[in-house]
Amino acid sequence: MPRQSTVYEVLIASPSDVGRERTVLAEVLEDWNSANSRTRNTSLQALRWELDGVPSSGDCPQQILNKQLVEKADILMAVFWMRLGTPTGAAPSGTAEEIEYFRKLGKPVFLYFSEADIPHHHDPNQLRLLKEYRNKLTADNFVPPSFRDVEELRRRAARDLAHVMNELLSSAAQLRQTTSYPILDFDFTPEAITPTTQSEYIPKLSLQITNRGDFAIKEVQMQATEYTLQRRAAIVAGAKIGGAARVARQIGPKGGKSRLRSIHDLMPVFRLENVGIQEHGVARPMPANENFYALRFSFIDAGSQKRYCFYKVIMARPTYLLADESPFGHAWATSDPRAAVPRLNGWIQAPRNLILNDQRKMYANSPEEEYIPGGKKETAAHPATA
Repeated sequence: MPRQSTVYEVLIASPSDVGRERTVLAEVLEDWNSANSRTRNTSLQALRWELDGVPSSGDCPQQILNKQLVEKADILMAVFWMRLGTPTGAAPSGTAEEIEYFRKLGKPVFLYFSEADIPHHHDPNQLRLLKEYRNKLTADNFVPPSFRDVEELRRRAARDLAHVMNELLSSAAQLRQTTSYPILDFDFTPEAITPTTQSEYIPKLSLQITNRGDFAIKEVQMQATEYTLQRRAAIVAGAKIGGAARVARQIGPKGGKSRLRSIHDLMPVFRLENVGIQEHGVARPMPANENFYALRFSFIDAGSQKRYCFYKVIMARPTYLLADESPFGHAWATSDPRAAVPRLNGWIQAPRNLILNDQRKMYANSPEEEYIPGGKKETAAHPATA
Protein backbone atom coordinates (compact mmCIF):
# COMPACT_ATOMS: atom_id res chain seq x y z
CA MET A 1 0.00 0.00 0.00
CA PRO A 2 1.43 3.46 -0.86
CA ARG A 3 2.57 5.49 2.14
CA GLN A 4 4.08 8.89 2.77
CA SER A 5 7.66 9.15 4.01
CA THR A 6 9.86 12.07 5.01
CA VAL A 7 13.16 11.93 3.11
CA TYR A 8 16.40 13.35 4.49
CA GLU A 9 19.13 13.69 1.88
CA VAL A 10 22.66 12.98 3.08
CA LEU A 11 25.61 14.32 1.10
CA ILE A 12 28.64 12.01 1.14
CA ALA A 13 31.63 14.29 0.55
CA SER A 14 35.30 13.43 0.07
CA PRO A 15 38.31 13.68 -2.24
CA SER A 16 38.87 10.87 -4.73
CA ASP A 17 41.12 8.62 -2.61
CA VAL A 18 38.47 7.05 -0.32
CA GLY A 19 36.21 5.06 -2.63
CA ARG A 20 35.71 2.16 -0.20
CA GLU A 21 34.95 4.52 2.69
CA ARG A 22 32.31 6.34 0.62
CA THR A 23 30.61 3.02 -0.05
CA VAL A 24 30.64 2.20 3.68
CA LEU A 25 28.92 5.52 4.51
CA ALA A 26 26.21 4.76 1.94
CA GLU A 27 25.77 1.30 3.51
CA VAL A 28 25.36 2.94 6.94
CA LEU A 29 22.45 4.95 5.53
CA GLU A 30 20.83 1.81 4.11
CA ASP A 31 21.23 0.05 7.46
CA TRP A 32 19.43 2.93 9.18
CA ASN A 33 16.64 2.75 6.60
CA SER A 34 16.21 -0.99 7.14
CA ALA A 35 15.84 -0.50 10.88
CA ASN A 36 13.76 2.70 10.93
CA SER A 37 12.04 3.67 7.68
CA ARG A 38 8.76 1.83 8.25
CA THR A 39 8.35 2.50 11.96
CA ARG A 40 9.33 6.17 11.73
CA ASN A 41 8.01 7.02 8.25
CA THR A 42 11.42 8.47 7.47
CA SER A 43 14.16 7.45 5.07
CA LEU A 44 17.68 8.60 4.21
CA GLN A 45 18.94 9.05 0.69
CA ALA A 46 22.63 9.24 -0.13
CA LEU A 47 23.80 11.97 -2.50
CA ARG A 48 27.11 11.22 -4.25
CA TRP A 49 28.67 13.28 -6.98
CA GLU A 50 29.70 10.21 -8.97
CA LEU A 51 26.11 8.89 -9.06
CA ASP A 52 23.82 11.90 -8.61
CA GLY A 53 25.69 14.73 -10.31
CA VAL A 54 24.45 15.59 -13.82
CA PRO A 55 26.84 17.02 -16.43
CA SER A 56 26.10 20.68 -17.07
CA SER A 57 27.73 23.77 -18.51
CA GLY A 58 27.91 27.42 -17.63
CA ASP A 59 29.49 27.25 -14.16
CA CYS A 60 32.63 25.76 -12.70
CA PRO A 61 32.26 22.07 -11.68
CA GLN A 62 31.96 22.81 -7.96
CA GLN A 63 29.26 25.42 -8.49
CA ILE A 64 27.30 22.91 -10.55
CA LEU A 65 27.57 20.31 -7.77
CA ASN A 66 26.56 22.93 -5.20
CA LYS A 67 23.33 23.64 -7.09
CA GLN A 68 22.54 20.00 -7.87
CA LEU A 69 23.45 18.32 -4.56
CA VAL A 70 24.94 20.47 -1.81
CA GLU A 71 22.22 23.09 -1.47
CA LYS A 72 19.38 20.56 -1.17
CA ALA A 73 21.08 18.14 1.26
CA ASP A 74 20.15 18.00 4.95
CA ILE A 75 23.18 16.22 6.45
CA LEU A 76 26.81 16.02 5.37
CA MET A 77 29.17 13.11 6.04
CA ALA A 78 32.76 13.64 4.83
CA VAL A 79 35.79 11.38 4.94
CA PHE A 80 39.51 12.07 4.32
CA TRP A 81 42.66 9.96 4.10
CA MET A 82 45.71 11.43 2.34
CA ARG A 83 44.23 14.11 0.05
CA LEU A 84 42.38 17.37 0.62
CA GLY A 85 41.26 17.75 -2.98
CA THR A 86 41.34 20.34 -5.76
CA PRO A 87 41.05 24.04 -4.87
CA THR A 88 37.85 25.72 -6.09
CA GLY A 89 38.87 29.36 -5.82
CA ALA A 90 36.49 29.82 -2.88
CA ALA A 91 37.97 27.10 -0.65
CA PRO A 92 41.05 24.83 -0.41
CA SER A 93 39.00 22.04 -2.03
CA GLY A 94 35.51 21.15 -3.15
CA THR A 95 34.96 19.02 -0.06
CA ALA A 96 36.17 21.85 2.21
CA GLU A 97 33.78 24.26 0.45
CA GLU A 98 30.87 21.87 1.03
CA ILE A 99 31.76 21.50 4.71
CA GLU A 100 31.92 25.25 5.26
CA TYR A 101 28.58 25.72 3.49
CA PHE A 102 26.92 23.29 5.90
CA ARG A 103 28.63 24.76 8.97
CA LYS A 104 27.46 28.29 8.10
CA LEU A 105 23.87 27.07 7.78
CA GLY A 106 24.05 25.10 11.03
CA LYS A 107 23.22 21.81 9.34
CA PRO A 108 24.63 18.53 10.77
CA VAL A 109 28.21 17.84 9.66
CA PHE A 110 30.23 14.68 10.39
CA LEU A 111 33.90 14.41 9.42
CA TYR A 112 36.09 11.32 9.65
CA PHE A 113 39.86 11.16 9.13
CA SER A 114 41.50 7.87 8.23
CA GLU A 115 44.65 6.91 10.17
CA ALA A 116 45.42 4.06 7.81
CA ASP A 117 49.01 3.73 6.63
CA ILE A 118 50.03 6.20 3.93
CA PRO A 119 51.45 4.49 0.80
CA HIS A 120 54.78 5.55 -0.63
CA HIS A 121 53.19 6.88 -3.84
CA HIS A 122 51.12 9.54 -2.04
CA ASP A 123 51.19 13.23 -2.98
CA PRO A 124 53.18 15.00 -0.20
CA ASN A 125 51.66 18.39 -1.05
CA GLN A 126 48.12 17.04 -0.74
CA LEU A 127 48.96 15.40 2.57
CA ARG A 128 50.42 18.68 3.85
CA LEU A 129 47.32 20.62 2.80
CA LEU A 130 45.11 18.05 4.50
CA LYS A 131 47.04 18.34 7.77
CA GLU A 132 46.81 22.14 7.60
CA TYR A 133 43.06 21.92 7.05
CA ARG A 134 42.64 19.52 9.95
CA ASN A 135 44.67 21.81 12.21
CA LYS A 136 42.47 24.73 11.16
CA LEU A 137 39.35 22.79 12.11
CA THR A 138 40.90 21.96 15.50
CA ALA A 139 41.72 25.64 16.05
CA ASP A 140 38.04 26.40 15.37
CA ASN A 141 37.08 23.93 18.15
CA PHE A 142 35.83 21.41 15.59
CA VAL A 143 37.74 18.19 16.30
CA PRO A 144 36.72 15.39 13.92
CA PRO A 145 37.35 11.76 14.98
CA SER A 146 39.76 9.41 13.28
CA PHE A 147 39.44 5.71 12.38
CA ARG A 148 41.87 2.90 11.61
CA ASP A 149 39.78 0.78 9.22
CA VAL A 150 36.43 0.79 7.46
CA GLU A 151 34.69 -1.24 10.18
CA GLU A 152 35.59 1.37 12.78
CA LEU A 153 34.30 4.01 10.37
CA ARG A 154 31.06 2.05 10.01
CA ARG A 155 30.57 1.91 13.80
CA ARG A 156 31.33 5.61 14.33
CA ALA A 157 29.13 6.75 11.45
CA ALA A 158 26.22 4.53 12.53
CA ARG A 159 26.39 5.91 16.07
CA ASP A 160 26.59 9.53 14.89
CA LEU A 161 23.77 9.05 12.42
CA ALA A 162 21.48 7.44 15.01
CA HIS A 163 22.12 10.34 17.38
CA VAL A 164 21.46 13.12 14.87
CA MET A 165 18.35 11.44 13.45
CA ASN A 166 16.88 11.06 16.93
CA GLU A 167 17.44 14.79 17.47
CA LEU A 168 16.05 15.81 14.06
CA LEU A 169 12.94 13.66 14.32
CA SER A 170 12.26 14.76 17.88
CA SER A 171 12.58 18.44 16.89
CA ALA A 172 10.41 17.93 13.83
CA ALA A 173 7.69 16.24 15.91
CA GLN A 174 7.70 19.04 18.46
CA LEU A 175 7.57 21.67 15.73
CA ARG A 176 4.67 19.95 13.95
CA GLN A 177 2.67 20.05 17.18
CA THR A 178 2.63 23.84 16.98
CA THR A 179 3.11 24.63 13.29
CA SER A 180 1.46 21.77 11.40
CA TYR A 181 -0.91 22.75 8.64
CA PRO A 182 -3.59 20.32 7.46
CA ILE A 183 -3.31 18.71 4.04
CA LEU A 184 -6.86 17.95 2.91
CA ASP A 185 -8.58 17.19 -0.38
CA PHE A 186 -12.28 18.12 -0.57
CA ASP A 187 -13.51 16.07 -3.52
CA PHE A 188 -16.95 17.07 -4.87
CA THR A 189 -18.33 14.71 -7.52
CA PRO A 190 -21.60 15.35 -9.40
CA GLU A 191 -23.65 12.24 -10.07
CA ALA A 192 -23.38 11.17 -13.69
CA ILE A 193 -26.56 11.57 -15.75
CA THR A 194 -27.51 9.87 -19.02
CA PRO A 195 -30.08 10.55 -21.74
CA THR A 196 -32.30 7.90 -20.13
CA THR A 197 -32.37 9.64 -16.74
CA GLN A 198 -35.88 10.66 -15.76
CA SER A 199 -36.39 14.42 -16.10
CA GLU A 200 -37.78 14.72 -12.56
CA TYR A 201 -34.78 12.95 -11.01
CA ILE A 202 -32.45 15.18 -8.98
CA PRO A 203 -28.83 14.09 -9.40
CA LYS A 204 -26.70 14.12 -6.28
CA LEU A 205 -23.48 15.95 -5.44
CA SER A 206 -21.23 13.72 -3.34
CA LEU A 207 -18.39 14.73 -1.04
CA GLN A 208 -15.40 12.81 0.23
CA ILE A 209 -12.58 14.34 2.28
CA THR A 210 -9.09 12.85 2.14
CA ASN A 211 -6.65 13.71 4.92
CA ARG A 212 -3.06 13.54 3.68
CA GLY A 213 -1.59 15.29 6.72
CA ASP A 214 0.32 13.88 9.69
CA PHE A 215 -2.54 14.28 12.16
CA ALA A 216 -6.20 13.34 12.27
CA ILE A 217 -8.89 15.97 11.84
CA LYS A 218 -12.01 15.79 13.97
CA GLU A 219 -15.49 17.25 14.40
CA VAL A 220 -15.98 18.00 10.70
CA GLN A 221 -19.22 19.94 10.25
CA MET A 222 -20.95 21.74 7.37
CA GLN A 223 -23.14 24.85 7.53
CA ALA A 224 -25.03 25.81 4.35
CA THR A 225 -26.18 29.31 3.40
CA GLU A 226 -28.52 29.98 0.48
CA TYR A 227 -27.86 33.03 -1.71
CA THR A 228 -29.77 34.70 -4.53
CA LEU A 229 -27.67 36.75 -6.92
CA GLN A 230 -28.98 39.30 -9.40
CA ARG A 231 -27.24 38.93 -12.75
CA ARG A 232 -24.23 37.53 -10.87
CA ALA A 233 -23.36 41.08 -9.82
CA ALA A 234 -25.13 41.60 -6.48
CA ILE A 235 -26.51 39.58 -3.56
CA VAL A 236 -30.24 40.19 -3.18
CA ALA A 237 -30.88 37.54 -0.50
CA GLY A 238 -28.91 35.26 1.80
CA ALA A 239 -29.91 33.06 4.72
CA LYS A 240 -28.47 30.13 6.65
CA ILE A 241 -30.27 26.83 6.18
CA GLY A 242 -30.77 25.04 9.49
CA GLY A 243 -27.87 24.26 11.78
CA ALA A 244 -24.47 22.70 11.19
CA ALA A 245 -24.54 19.09 9.98
CA ARG A 246 -21.88 16.58 11.02
CA VAL A 247 -19.83 15.30 8.07
CA ALA A 248 -17.41 13.11 10.03
CA ARG A 249 -16.46 12.62 13.68
CA GLN A 250 -12.82 11.99 12.76
CA ILE A 251 -10.72 11.40 9.64
CA GLY A 252 -7.44 9.60 10.20
CA PRO A 253 -4.06 10.91 8.95
CA LYS A 254 -1.83 9.82 6.06
CA GLY A 255 -4.53 9.05 3.52
CA GLY A 256 -7.58 8.62 5.74
CA LYS A 257 -10.92 9.23 4.01
CA SER A 258 -14.35 10.29 5.18
CA ARG A 259 -17.42 8.28 4.31
CA LEU A 260 -18.90 9.31 0.95
CA ARG A 261 -21.69 11.79 1.74
CA SER A 262 -24.37 13.48 -0.35
CA ILE A 263 -24.48 17.25 0.04
CA HIS A 264 -28.25 17.06 -0.35
CA ASP A 265 -28.49 14.75 2.67
CA LEU A 266 -26.42 17.18 4.78
CA MET A 267 -28.83 20.05 4.10
CA PRO A 268 -32.32 20.20 5.62
CA VAL A 269 -33.58 22.04 2.53
CA PHE A 270 -32.16 22.08 -0.98
CA ARG A 271 -34.16 24.22 -3.37
CA LEU A 272 -33.33 23.07 -6.87
CA GLU A 273 -33.65 25.55 -9.71
CA ASN A 274 -36.16 24.45 -12.31
CA VAL A 275 -33.74 23.21 -14.93
CA GLY A 276 -34.60 20.04 -16.83
CA ILE A 277 -32.18 17.18 -17.27
CA GLN A 278 -32.26 17.71 -21.02
CA GLU A 279 -30.71 21.15 -20.53
CA HIS A 280 -27.58 19.93 -18.76
CA GLY A 281 -24.46 20.91 -20.63
CA VAL A 282 -26.39 23.05 -23.11
CA ALA A 283 -26.07 26.82 -23.26
CA ARG A 284 -29.26 28.62 -22.26
CA PRO A 285 -30.22 32.23 -21.51
CA MET A 286 -28.93 33.27 -18.12
CA PRO A 287 -31.80 34.17 -15.75
CA ALA A 288 -31.86 37.54 -14.00
CA ASN A 289 -31.68 35.88 -10.57
CA GLU A 290 -29.79 32.71 -9.74
CA ASN A 291 -29.48 30.70 -6.56
CA PHE A 292 -26.20 29.51 -5.06
CA TYR A 293 -25.14 27.81 -1.85
CA ALA A 294 -22.14 28.55 0.34
CA LEU A 295 -20.93 25.45 2.17
CA ARG A 296 -18.80 26.21 5.21
CA PHE A 297 -16.85 23.25 6.61
CA SER A 298 -15.31 23.55 10.07
CA PHE A 299 -12.90 21.09 11.67
CA ILE A 300 -10.18 20.71 14.31
CA ASP A 301 -6.61 19.65 13.54
CA ALA A 302 -5.70 17.02 16.15
CA GLY A 303 -1.99 17.89 16.01
CA SER A 304 -2.14 21.60 16.77
CA GLN A 305 -5.71 21.62 18.16
CA LYS A 306 -6.37 24.62 15.92
CA ARG A 307 -9.80 25.21 14.40
CA TYR A 308 -10.14 25.75 10.67
CA CYS A 309 -12.91 26.44 8.17
CA PHE A 310 -13.14 25.81 4.44
CA TYR A 311 -15.58 27.44 2.02
CA LYS A 312 -17.14 25.96 -1.10
CA VAL A 313 -19.61 27.75 -3.40
CA ILE A 314 -21.97 25.66 -5.54
CA MET A 315 -24.91 26.38 -7.81
CA ALA A 316 -28.48 25.34 -7.03
CA ARG A 317 -28.76 23.32 -10.24
CA PRO A 318 -26.88 20.38 -11.71
CA THR A 319 -24.00 19.89 -12.12
CA TYR A 320 -23.73 22.17 -9.07
CA LEU A 321 -20.03 22.96 -9.55
CA LEU A 322 -19.15 26.43 -10.78
CA ALA A 323 -18.13 26.59 -14.40
CA ASP A 324 -14.36 26.72 -13.88
CA GLU A 325 -14.67 23.42 -11.98
CA SER A 326 -16.56 21.59 -14.75
CA PRO A 327 -15.25 20.74 -18.22
CA PHE A 328 -18.27 22.15 -20.05
CA GLY A 329 -18.29 25.47 -18.25
CA HIS A 330 -14.58 26.04 -18.56
CA ALA A 331 -14.61 25.04 -22.23
CA TRP A 332 -17.41 27.55 -22.88
CA ALA A 333 -15.66 30.30 -20.95
CA THR A 334 -12.42 29.89 -22.88
CA SER A 335 -13.89 29.01 -26.31
CA ASP A 336 -13.55 32.60 -27.52
CA PRO A 337 -10.06 33.93 -26.65
CA ARG A 338 -11.27 37.53 -26.90
CA ALA A 339 -14.04 36.91 -24.38
CA ALA A 340 -12.24 34.42 -22.14
CA VAL A 341 -11.00 36.90 -19.53
CA PRO A 342 -14.30 38.75 -18.98
CA ARG A 343 -16.17 35.43 -18.97
CA LEU A 344 -13.83 33.90 -16.39
CA ASN A 345 -13.74 37.03 -14.24
CA GLY A 346 -17.39 37.99 -14.54
CA TRP A 347 -19.55 35.00 -15.25
CA ILE A 348 -17.49 32.53 -13.21
CA GLN A 349 -15.48 34.35 -10.58
CA ALA A 350 -17.92 37.10 -9.64
CA PRO A 351 -20.50 34.87 -7.88
CA ARG A 352 -17.80 33.06 -5.94
CA ASN A 353 -16.11 36.29 -4.86
CA LEU A 354 -19.37 37.94 -3.81
CA ILE A 355 -20.44 34.97 -1.72
CA LEU A 356 -17.05 34.29 -0.15
CA ASN A 357 -16.66 37.92 0.87
CA ASP A 358 -20.10 37.82 2.48
CA GLN A 359 -19.26 34.57 4.30
CA ARG A 360 -16.02 35.99 5.65
CA LYS A 361 -17.85 39.02 6.99
CA MET A 362 -20.58 36.81 8.47
CA TYR A 363 -18.02 34.70 10.36
CA ALA A 364 -15.50 37.46 11.06
CA ASN A 365 -15.65 36.82 14.81
CA SER A 366 -15.51 33.02 14.65
CA PRO A 367 -12.50 31.22 16.18
CA GLU A 368 -11.65 29.32 13.01
CA GLU A 369 -8.79 30.18 10.68
CA GLU A 370 -9.71 29.87 7.02
CA TYR A 371 -8.13 26.77 5.48
CA ILE A 372 -6.54 27.32 2.07
CA PRO A 373 -5.69 24.01 0.32
CA GLY A 374 -1.99 24.13 -0.49
CA GLY A 375 -1.83 27.59 1.03
CA LYS A 376 0.82 26.84 3.64
CA LYS A 377 3.88 24.65 3.63
CA GLU A 378 5.22 22.42 6.35
CA THR A 379 7.94 24.37 8.19
CA ALA A 380 9.30 21.46 10.20
CA ALA A 381 12.87 20.72 9.14
CA HIS A 382 14.36 20.95 5.68
CA PRO A 383 13.51 17.54 4.17
CA ALA A 384 11.14 16.89 1.32
CA THR A 385 8.02 14.73 1.43
CA ALA A 386 7.76 11.94 -1.06
